[in-house]
Amino acid sequence: MPSADAFLGAWVLDPAACNYSLGAPPREGRYTISRDGQALTVRMEWVDDSGMRLADAFSAVPNGQLQSYRGAGIDHISMSLLDDKILDSAAYRGDLRVMLARRILSADHRTMTVVMSGPKGDGSSWENRAVYRRAAS
Repeated sequence: MPSADAFLGAWVLDPAACNYSLGAPPREGRYTISRDGQALTVRMEWVDDSGMRLADAFSAVPNGQLQSYRGAGIDHISMSLLDDKILDSAAYRGDLRVMLARRILSADHRTMTVVMSGPKGDGSSWENRAVYRRAAS
């Protein structure tokens, strides 16, 4: 059974390593993943390209099942631990998946790449790639 342990902790964005097709990459960012019982809590803080500080967080059990969620036009979320190095979460509005976030750990567990993707209104899709380094403890 896969373990989420290697994802736990704080991560710092490497803005120079980001590649965004939708919007501009953040100037800086921090990503924290913690365990709360069976659920994982993901906290994100960032400074956007205009200098505004933003934050968001969500919790979900990584069992692949849809879980109720209320916020930002999202009805449900799901989280799946595909293996020890890949953690996915998806956001849904009704039956439509509006975003998939795939977190991929490097072999040494020191780098986490977050690939976010989803559909655009014109039928095409977008993909934003953010690279995080494990924060010094």
